[in-house]
Amino acid sequence: MVALGRSVRQPHSARRAKSGVLQALAIACLVLFGCERPSAKKATTTDLELWSKRMGVEFPTNTIPEWIWHRPGLDDSVYLRVRLAATSLVVFKKSPAFRDAVWRSDRKFVPRVLHRKIDWWEVDSVKRFESTSVLWRDTTFLNVLISLDKSEYVTVFLQWGET
Repeated sequence: MVALGRSVRQPHSARRAKSGVLQALAIACLVLFGCERPSAKKATTTDLELWSKRMGVEFPTNTIPEWIWHRPGLDDSVYLRVRLAATSLVVFKKSPAFRDAVWRSDRKFVPRVLHRKIDWWEVDSVKRFESTSVLWRDTTFLNVLISLDKSEYVTVFLQWGET
């Protein structure tokens, strides 16, 4: 009830109940929508095994995992950087994901910046490259940038996601 210029305060138990409902709702959103913070870390061979299946990419046995950043949730996404021997590039490009891919050297299909705290995603510094973007299963995409700047090895930047 509101009197002129005055408002009636809710009892303490009613305010506590509303607060509890809001907290439960916030936790449910975090669990349901995967609103956990993304994490960047050194990639491992276990990461390569897991994500090669989801990406449809076959990494040659001499692939060196470097970095990975996973953003979980409904729009799951992974940013992965690996190093391959230059001689292994042909094997990598024969992966099932790239069956119909068109490789270009005039456009980088990966994002320029991931996060201000992630300095290992240095795609702006890449001068000679091949890049492609693949969409399959209507909801999954894979963007790839292969740095050809070094003669002995190539650095591969992969962005995989669900839309």
